[in-house]
This record gives sequence, structure tokens and C-alpha cells, in this order.
Amino acid sequence: MKPLLRASHLTAAFLLVLSLTTFSHAQSPARDAEAVKAALILNFTRFTTWPESSSRPLVFVVVGNSELAASLTALTNNRKIANRSVLVRMTDRTEDVGTADVLFIDPDERRVVDLLQRAGPATLTVGEHPAFLRDGGMIRVYAEGGRMRFSIDRQNVERAGLRLSSQLLELSSGGR
Repeated sequence: MKPLLRASHLTAAFLLVLSLTTFSHAQSPARDAEAVKAALILNFTRFTTWPESSSRPLVFVVVGNSELAASLTALTNNRKIANRSVLVRMTDRTEDVGTADVLFIDPDERRVVDLLQRAGPATLTVGEHPAFLRDGGMIRVYAEGGRMRFSIDRQNVERAGLRLSSQLLELSSGGR
């Protein structure tokens, strides 16, 4: 895909996500926020390159947030990412995080460091806690000024052998 065309797709995808913050009045504000987070996380995967291509499903593991897991399930139902089917799992079991390609850890979860250490070597990790990047996470999502934002720790991403698109890196705010 041509760089200019790819950049326009990335911009369009993120504008869509940002517009989701105001589209639905039928759902509760908390459910809306989880739907926006789910769309954001889904878009992160579209601009991530894993070190090995695989035909097995892309596995999202969500720890501590059943509404986000439900939103991810709804968004990924019968869809593929990079020609891979998608599987979403909600868990509270530490041992389940090793199966994840994408791991989301709820900000109320107390085992963040342990969960990050148990994640597989090429797992994209996403969380909301203010210390998430410092604790070893890769992408922190947070609300600011009524919008969802994200920060990326490039060193943590590189250590995992993952590659994020330059456009995604440019859109992040306040990363390390």
C-alpha cells in the first residue's frame, strides 16, 4: 500500500474512533467509553507487526474488565485482522495471559507487574493505569479533555520484537 494512502487510512481509522465518543446516546457513558477503548485497541493491532506471521487466531486477553471484553467481542465478531481470525478472552487468572497476542490490563488490577512479566514474548500490552508504561506496558490509553488518548513506550515495544507503524507512533502523546 502506498505510504500516503496508508496514512490516510490510519487517519480515517482514528477519526472514526474519536467520533465514537459522541455517537451513541442509547448506551451508558461507561459503556460508550469501553466501546471507544475497544475500537482504539482494535486499531492498534491493525498497525502492529508481530515478529512471526501466524495462521492461528489473534488472541485478545482482557484482565479485569468484562465490558471491554464484550465490546471487543462485538467489534471483532466474524472479522479478521491480518488474515487471522480473532478470539477474545476475559480472565482473572494470571496463567491465562501467556496465550495473548494482545493483553489489556484494567487500571484497578493490582497484579500489573506480575501480569506483564507473564505475558508472552511478543504480546502487545495495553493498560490505563498512570504507571502502566513505567511498569513495563507498551501502550497506555487514557481520557483527557473528553477524548481518548494514548501514549506508547517505544523501548518496551522494541524489547518485545513488535513493530508499530510510524503513523501510530506519531499519533501517540507523551510516550517514552
